[in-house]
Amino acid sequence: MNETTPTGPLSLGEQIAAAREQAGHTQAELAELAGINKHNMSRIERGVSYPSHATAQRLANTLSLPLTIFPSHWSVER
Repeated sequence: MNETTPTGPLSLGEQIAAAREQAGHTQAELAELAGINKHNMSRIERGVSYPSHATAQRLANTLSLPLTIFPSHWSVER
């Protein structure tokens, strides 16, 4: 999912939003499926905050995304 925009590669939040939309989920649905607050889901997609390691794993699992889209220090199993 290494997509780009005319201004460059998609941010983490944009990648999550694109995967969510491709899966046919609203932010609220994805938040519920991943077990996180819908306000936090919005903040992650907007790039205002980043998910914790546990949240990143739940989002990756829920959206069938590789954990490698998240910053490298989250890609290592803790």
